Amino acid sequence: MNVKTKYILPALILGSVALGSSVTYAYNPGMLSDMAVFSGFNTEQQTAIKKSFDIRQAAEVEVEKVLEDAGLTKEDIHEAMRDHHEEMREKMETALEAGDYEAYSELVAGSRMADKVTEEIFDKLVEAHDLRQDGDMEGAREIMNELGFDKGGIGHGPMFKTKMKN
Repeated sequence: MNVKTKYILPALILGSVALGSSVTYAYNPGMLSDMAVFSGFNTEQQTAIKKSFDIRQAAEVEVEKVLEDAGLTKEDIHEAMRDHHEEMREKMETALEAGDYEAYSELVAGSRMADKVTEEIFDKLVEAHDLRQDGDMEGAREIMNELGFDKGGIGHGPMFKTKMKN
């Protein structure tokens, strides 16, 4: 099995955890040069959008200054985060391979997945992992889709919708 295939499932899961544990904005300051992007919003909303961009830009300048004063760069922070994510991915891979629900639960504690990864869900993740290991990408993909990874992360698939109705 190639390395890329081996790490897809933990990477997807870790990505979901990482995205769930921080709030990010998909816009960038360059978008403000064309406020037409926001023409569907009313004047009050457009003012709020503009203000949010201004706040974000000011905060960005302050962040760079704080890091610089500490002898750090944003790249230093990104590198530390990448290293941490790699370590977490490896630990998640180990927990999946061992079928160790407790270890896995500890790894996702504090994330948006924490209350969603039941033993039943974990068993499905292990099953998808095993199928992927055996080369059954379609079978693994079906399970992951059922769990909601086709919709931006765990908790959005039909398995969770059924649980919520009960």
